[in-house]
Amino acid sequence: MRFSCVHAGLDAAWVGIDAECPFLDTNLIYVELSLAFNSRFEEEQYMLIDLSLHIDMNDPVVGKANMDQHSFMSAGHIGTHLDTYLQTPIPIDYHSRVGKVYDASQFRDKEVDLSVLDANPPEKGDFVIFHTGFLGEYSYGTREYFKQHPQLSWELIDHLIAQEVSFIGIDTAGVRRSPEHVPADKRAEEHGVYIIENLNNIGALQQEAGKRNFRVFTGWTGLKGFSGLSCKVIADTASA
Repeated sequence: MRFSCVHAGLDAAWVGIDAECPFLDTNLIYVELSLAFNSRFEEEQYMLIDLSLHIDMNDPVVGKANMDQHSFMSAGHIGTHLDTYLQTPIPIDYHSRVGKVYDASQFRDKEVDLSVLDANPPEKGDFVIFHTGFLGEYSYGTREYFKQHPQLSWELIDHLIAQEVSFIGIDTAGVRRSPEHVPADKRAEEHGVYIIENLNNIGALQQEAGKRNFRVFTGWTGLKGFSGLSCKVIADTASA
């Protein structure tokens, strides 16, 4: 699909699109997707939900990252981000994926298992998103949020890897708690699957999309040497 070159405002996601723009020499440009629900590109309507977690610059988490240059947060693990401990190149076509959201809120006293996928099994290339509700219950940056969050079972993680999904997204600090957090990320990345943590507004997404597929646009920073890359993630529930 080709979009005209549009400026949609400051609060927008940047997504790589094959488009033509009269004042650029290349056909690969960045087109802004507006977060306003009445945004249009060439007369097409989008129902957009911003899944990115917005953090104030005065948040204590930001202060810790600035003070401790050896912390995970100073390496990019702050807010909504994807983990890339192996520094593998992320395919550019991952910027636009079919999304599926799963209700994992009932798995508080046990690991999220394969049964969560029954209503809409994932397929190759999907962006699968798990709604635990944990971010809404415990504020980002609290000890509880980082240490006590729900976990995906290893069986579920391995199944998603075998299905060759593109992204695994979750509204917690990770799919596994320490000390299995990094091994889970690495296992996924070895097979071309990237985990995106600290997603926001997943409850609203689940309410809007239900069991329907939708489109997810993801942008990530190009910083070299960082094991965490900040992301902007936007779901369009009007299309898949």
